[in-house]
Amino acid sequence: MEGLKRYAKPSSTKNVIQDRAGLVAGERTDSVTYVIDRSGSFKLPPVTIEWWNIATQKRESIALPAVSFTALAAKERPLFDIPADALSKGGAHRILVIDRWQAILVASLLILVLALIWVYPRLATRFRRLSQALLDARKGHANGAGPAWRALRLAARKGSLKSAIPLLYRWMDRSPELKHPARVDELNSPGEPQLDVLISAVHGHYSDQLETRFDWRKSEKALNRAIKQKRKLRNSKSPLPPLNKY
Repeated sequence: MEGLKRYAKPSSTKNVIQDRAGLVAGERTDSVTYVIDRSGSFKLPPVTIEWWNIATQKRESIALPAVSFTALAAKERPLFDIPADALSKGGAHRILVIDRWQAILVASLLILVLALIWVYPRLATRFRRLSQALLDARKGHANGAGPAWRALRLAARKGSLKSAIPLLYRWMDRSPELKHPARVDELNSPGEPQLDVLISAVHGHYSDQLETRFDWRKSEKALNRAIKQKRKLRNSKSPLPPLNKY
């Protein structure tokens, strides 16, 4: 039949014995496999089976009706064709079908895994550099002028001048507006007499004189104004050295 390939399997027989019913008979099984080659409508012809009735001692027949069906072409194609001899011999077989989108997904995942393996050393190196940069930035901030200034202000407001002087020098050493190593005379600024009082108190502390009484809050405001002035002066200077004039 056009569009169908017929593969008949060898017949199988077995004995049927039922002792209680006194039945001794034989059973034969015939099977056929059809492979569809194209889309379309198909009709299998009727099958007539003849047999001998031992009760009536006559030949009788049984007719199986025709079978009609329609087949559509599959979108997927098998990886390989099934050999005809395997079907004719009734061998066990399996049809492998791969969907196009599944193949694309598997290929994409494989490419992604290979890309991750390839870039992993670079990503690990960049991550270590970024971690080190963040650690250095954190250390730089902790050792910067801001935390030192907050520690000085807290100690000067709550404690004595003796406990605030070391913190004052630490803040001056970390301030970019002052020269290093720090010298308390650098705090002198025109128009800020309160800074002169602070400088005199520091000198008096190191010369074993009596502790000078001064208002830290006024000195704090004067320091803020002096630092802002020095920062403004530093920003106004050109980073390039002056040109030689002949």
